[in-house]
Amino acid sequence: VPEPTESRWVKYIFESYRDRKSVREIRQELMINGVITRRGNVVWSFGSIEKLLTNTHYSGYYVVTDKKSGEVMRVDCEPLISNSLVFDAIKEREKRSKIRANESNVKRFYLLREFLVCKHCGSYLSAKTQSDTSRSVYYCPRKERNFVNEKTERHQECENSRYLKIGETDKLIWNVIVEVLSNSAQFKDEVKKQIYEKIPKYNQQQLDVNKLKKLLKKHEEESKGLKQTLINLHTDIYINKSDPVDARKVISNVEQYRIELEGKIEELKEKIIQFETQKKWVNWISEFGKRIDKFGEFTSEERKQLLKNVVSKIEVETLDKQTHKLNIHFNLPYVDDKFEWVNKDKKSLGYRICDGKTMKEIEFVTQKKT
Repeated sequence: VPEPTESRWVKYIFESYRDRKSVREIRQELMINGVITRRGNVVWSFGSIEKLLTNTHYSGYYVVTDKKSGEVMRVDCEPLISNSLVFDAIKEREKRSKIRANESNVKRFYLLREFLVCKHCGSYLSAKTQSDTSRSVYYCPRKERNFVNEKTERHQECENSRYLKIGETDKLIWNVIVEVLSNSAQFKDEVKKQIYEKIPKYNQQQLDVNKLKKLLKKHEEESKGLKQTLINLHTDIYINKSDPVDARKVISNVEQYRIELEGKIEELKEKIIQFETQKKWVNWISEFGKRIDKFGEFTSEERKQLLKNVVSKIEVETLDKQTHKLNIHFNLPYVDDKFEWVNKDKKSLGYRICDGKTMKEIEFVTQKKT
């Protein structure tokens, strides 16, 4: 059963984690505000917060295993947070588990730290700045992990032993992405449509999603009523208040309808999540799209936000001591796409965008030490 004060802090923890706050920052905020754990402790452990983020109760269900029969049952309960918030927190958790950056790295801003992937072993590249030499580099952390995981199944060899200078790499990648987007007919077309054409449609979709939320609430209330009905029917059988044969037939019919209703509920939740995802894209494209010709004026944080929306990953492959091959993977086929009229003589018939490629391959030669 939801507890009002705890519910508010549970939502805060999930929202903060989704918004990229570290577990350390969340822990500090909880202790500053005097929030106590279930065991009455004022000091939160990192493990407690991590465990809380995986607790399914808050999203509306939990799993029970019968010790005698081994039967596993899913039990629904009242959710404290939305499915979209749970979904975002899960994605953020998966991303953090792959990066595994140490705490000192988190304190510094690195533009590409969440995008660079070693093509040799699949690890996300780490970043570090050596205070004594002010040398900043991206590097594959596989050797460091192998030192810890020696003689275990996690041990994995990697051929990539070369560093990438952060300043040179950031500048090169940013310039390539700007060039691709500036020349992409599809990206420009998306900007135009989102800003000038799709906003009215988006507003209508907002009204539609509000209807979906009302319908979802109605279905959830009906499902809750059906669960109580099933409890009452089982109780009547137990106390011999009704005929067991007839009651079980009714139970079977009610259970079947409840299952169908749960399917509709899951479908509605998925549609609402899809809209919330689209909403983030519309907000982003509206904010940054108008400045498509001013990429050079973007702040570091704005550049990172742009990368999150258009790039999925950047693979790094070492060719020799000075040369790296970088494969930039875009979310959509922006690379070398083309704009063409359906009929040049009758432009009223409209135009089409011929898809390009989703990957841009470049070779990067690092400068020799002087």
